[in-house]
Amino acid sequence: MRQMLRGYCYVLSVITALFLTFTARSQTITPVETGGYYTALATDKANNIYVTRYNGTNYEVAKYINGTGTPQVIYSGLAFNSVDFSWGLAVASNGDVYIAASNVENRVIRLPYNSTTGNYGAAVTFLSGNYYSALAIDADDNLYTLEYVLASDDYAIVKYPTGPANPSGTQLYHGLFYGQYPTGLVIAPNKDIYATDGFDSQVSKFGAVYKFTAASNYTNRITISSNNYSSALALDPEGNLYVSEYNGSIFVLNKYSGGTGTPTKMADLLLGSSNFFPWGIVALNSGNLYFATGDDNPGIGGGLLHYLFTPAVPASNITFSNTTATGTAIDWTNGSGSSRTVFMAAATTGTPAPVNGTTYTPNTAFGSGSQIGTSGWFSIYEGTGSNVTVTGLTAGTTYRVMVVENNGAAFYQAGTAANNPANITVLNPLPVTFGPISAILKHDRLQVNWSTLAENNNAHFEIQLSADGTNFQTIGQVASKASDGNSNQEQLYQFEKTTAQLPVTAMLPAAIALLIGLGAVRRRRIQLLIALVLIIAAPACTKNRAALEKDQQTRLTVRIIQVDKDGTRNVSKTVQVVRD
Repeated sequence: MRQMLRGYCYVLSVITALFLTFTARSQTITPVETGGYYTALATDKANNIYVTRYNGTNYEVAKYINGTGTPQVIYSGLAFNSVDFSWGLAVASNGDVYIAASNVENRVIRLPYNSTTGNYGAAVTFLSGNYYSALAIDADDNLYTLEYVLASDDYAIVKYPTGPANPSGTQLYHGLFYGQYPTGLVIAPNKDIYATDGFDSQVSKFGAVYKFTAASNYTNRITISSNNYSSALALDPEGNLYVSEYNGSIFVLNKYSGGTGTPTKMADLLLGSSNFFPWGIVALNSGNLYFATGDDNPGIGGGLLHYLFTPAVPASNITFSNTTATGTAIDWTNGSGSSRTVFMAAATTGTPAPVNGTTYTPNTAFGSGSQIGTSGWFSIYEGTGSNVTVTGLTAGTTYRVMVVENNGAAFYQAGTAANNPANITVLNPLPVTFGPISAILKHDRLQVNWSTLAENNNAHFEIQLSADGTNFQTIGQVASKASDGNSNQEQLYQFEKTTAQLPVTAMLPAAIALLIGLGAVRRRRIQLLIALVLIIAAPACTKNRAALEKDQQTRLTVRIIQVDKDGTRNVSKTVQVVRD
């Protein structure tokens, strides 16, 4: 096979043509960088991409922010020879980068990351004295290596805790062939391990992909693929396994759904020569992959490619909470994209149609973010989260919200799902939001105090008094202090009257007030009854009004009627008059 691979030689124009022809409406492969030699790929929790590449003198580690743009070189000086390269690369959750140097150096290097400055400290040797050909890190930040075992003359999977240098490792499995070194290693969330076997056709070793189960303490080895010269592995969050392997005529990127079964070809990979194969894959999700091709023909090199496909699973289950007249909180269940963009429109039907390749800048103030053309759909969120709070809404208006999965590089999944899109009608504002209300009798004077936290189209207030808590009589009026009756700030109000200024009917119990009212209407028929009432009430009338109020103070209550400019009336809560 090695002789056969040497016969394939591609010029850079052919590489570019391959990128352009493997493009469809729902998927695209674009070069991040071409014409170089790439030996390992890794990603961090922020989806930045790390690659080991040749710089003309030696190998270096470059970091692509969000997988694009001009990379930052974070380490250089990695030695190599014609058959040994730095094949291992992994990033811990704290951002520290681990590099398996080639067998020329025989060590694993750690680059400590400073999250405050975004820079890397001086490199330190984390492991040394052995051949290390692949690295991976699990969800608990344990480091796994493929490394040579002298006693058994094979390669093993060894687990180390990250942190201090030269930790003690735990060998989980050994028995991997070392002809063309095993260079693929990945750890599943449940700690199952996938690894490639070495290969060398001259001794009838053609490679394999194995799965080692954590449940069996890694004694159970399952063959996923064999005889395909497998050189690189990756798992996506959905549990699909990606392998670069030879199909009899060309190297391809294969996808094993669920990590098993018959693979589906995702892309053709350039054929390498005898010593330079496709060694790197990163799977951010099932439709967002980075992979390296391999070729060491002079002056040609391979490529670092980005594969994008419409996310398979759309977002769903949009819900709303804390809805006011001007804003609402929005939550949803994420789909399978690497991020998502949320669009909102003042509408009750329809869906947004974002254009692939177009970035829509979000703003949580509705109408301030990027709009899709003139459709009325505005971007209010872009990121990896599952909630946002939007402001700037118009009271009483219905809005439509849709969460669109984004697979990076503005590649959108605009499919609908349960409760996506969803509608919300924001509240009409209350005419007045009352603050505290109090009423007090002090030195023959009734004083009512209240505040408003917000006013909308307010004209004035009517203050009402009752001696029985049921029958109220207006005793005064206070105009709104808000400019044109509208305010979003606290306003303080006060109303005062002496007891001598209050109507007797507002101070007397309802029965007596009713008789007085009846007497005004039917004087002739109830003159005797009125006289009797007056005789009974006479002693009370000889008292001053303060004394009369004292007799009734346990029953006196006050309420405030808010009156809109259109005459609509709204009633406050009722409060009891307190005597000081």
